Amino acid sequence: MRDLNDTLVVKLKEGEGHRGGKLRLDTTIVGDIHYPTDTSLLADGIRAITRTVTKLKKIVGRTGSKLWITAVS
Repeated sequence: MRDLNDTLVVKLKEGEGHRGGKLRLDTTIVGDIHYPTDTSLLADGIRAITRTVTKLKKIVGRTGSKLWITAVS
């Protein structure tokens, strides 16, 4: 990490227009990353579609017709 920081500072000093102000780095490490699976992606898609249909129902209201959604593969 120190080498990366030193290299970054050198590159910034070489660049034109740099005024030498403060430099902040975020080195946060996040554990237990949830990688997407087919099941979780499908669930995300269903949630997004449900959210959109709910918004459409509020905008359109109940007109007596049904809203049909067809999946295209």
